[in-house]
Amino acid sequence: MVAIMVGAGLRNGEACALDWPDFDPASGTLRVAASKTDAGVRRVDLPDALRRELTELKLRTRCSAKEAMFGNRNGQRQSVSNVERRFKTAIRRANRRLAGIGLQPIDEAATPHSLRRLYASLRFALGDDPVYVAAQLGHTEPGFSMKVYASAVRRRERLIGVAFREFDAALDWAALGSGGPVSVDSEPSASDGQTPETAQQSLFTA
Repeated sequence: MVAIMVGAGLRNGEACALDWPDFDPASGTLRVAASKTDAGVRRVDLPDALRRELTELKLRTRCSAKEAMFGNRNGQRQSVSNVERRFKTAIRRANRRLAGIGLQPIDEAATPHSLRRLYASLRFALGDDPVYVAAQLGHTEPGFSMKVYASAVRRRERLIGVAFREFDAALDWAALGSGGPVSVDSEPSASDGQTPETAQQSLFTA
């Protein structure tokens, strides 16, 4: 579900409502039918990496065509509140690993909706058209998407070291249909006097 929210920009409830028929591996798209707005009913393009991951997941779990994409241990559809709780647990585990490699921890105030912001951040950093990004998010106004999310395009310039490399790795993963790495500029320097702690700020908040 984390990969879906980052790679497709879905809201928590939209991801919980997905059924396997909503996934079209041939076109590499997801049909989002359960949305809080009419604009939110849409078809979302998936990065090639995510399309492959979902195809493998479907084969591995041997789900029937009518099953929910994400179920709990009892075979029932995941609930929004349960995903919120599990997400907090995942953050705590991730932070223990980040501490081990000297990176600033993820803000524990982050929520599944933060991954939707991260999706938009990656799309803007890749240079996608604002109208396209807004349509993928289910927004009616591209200007709103730009106002809320476009600051992340500048954030890459403030990253150094491991944080920089991991951000570019995320861009490679998020590329749509390229099948290969994304061309990026050379690594920014920290010549502006910033500290690694300042540069390695969370990418999950707008």
